[in-house]
Amino acid sequence: MRRKITLALALLTLAGVACAQQWEPYRPPEGGDDWIAVEIDLRATDENPDATGRALLACSTDGPFARVQARAEDLRQGRVYSAWLVYWDAQKKAVTRTMRCSHPDAELSADRYGWMTLAGDLPECPRGKYNVFVIRYHPDGNAQNTSNMRTVLKGQIPNGGGAQ
Repeated sequence: MRRKITLALALLTLAGVACAQQWEPYRPPEGGDDWIAVEIDLRATDENPDATGRALLACSTDGPFARVQARAEDLRQGRVYSAWLVYWDAQKKAVTRTMRCSHPDAELSADRYGWMTLAGDLPECPRGKYNVFVIRYHPDGNAQNTSNMRTVLKGQIPNGGGAQ
């Protein structure tokens, strides 16, 4: 009997892990404001070539409401990260505008499986203002220190963050 209970618990644990991996993008509530949402595939950089991720930006067309959601996998366990909206110039040589999506005082870190999630409100709709979404690693473990952070995932924002 004890083996059956242990096996059942192990299977439930594995099922919970599998459920945690599924991407469930934010869906604005029905009724009320109209929303525009774009999903972004995040691709790994040389800093962490095994990492993968997805992000979603959602904006209300009738008001100032904006939301961000991101999920990343195969990051370094327990390490500190931050998420950013960035505008690169046409030659992709200079960043001309950035907006942090994660609060600098709140630790955004990968769990023991290397997974990280982010969900929160943005101060403004990023539509048309940014063209890249990035997740950056803070090697010193300090989310407030932006001088040595390294991009581990990035993805193009379709239509500059939403339909125009």
